[in-house]
Amino acid sequence: WPVHDPAALVRDTVTVVVQVNGKRRGEVQVPASLVADGDTDGVAALARDAPEAVAAVGGRDLRRVITVLKARTPIVNLVV
Repeated sequence: WPVHDPAALVRDTVTVVVQVNGKRRGEVQVPASLVADGDTDGVAALARDAPEAVAAVGGRDLRRVITVLKARTPIVNLVV
């Protein structure tokens, strides 16, 4: 019989949805430790640097960054 390996069940990365003004623009893979620790600033920084977000923001100033990490699918919404 196969042997159970608990280390195989641990996720190293988490997919975070990136939105700009409430519209889905892409996804970014972030380390699971950032989400588990609740590091909203670190996750938001990775989301801001995603190529899809950079293209959608287009050099405009961000008015607000909303980060929801407690959801089943974590979300970062960049409001311009």
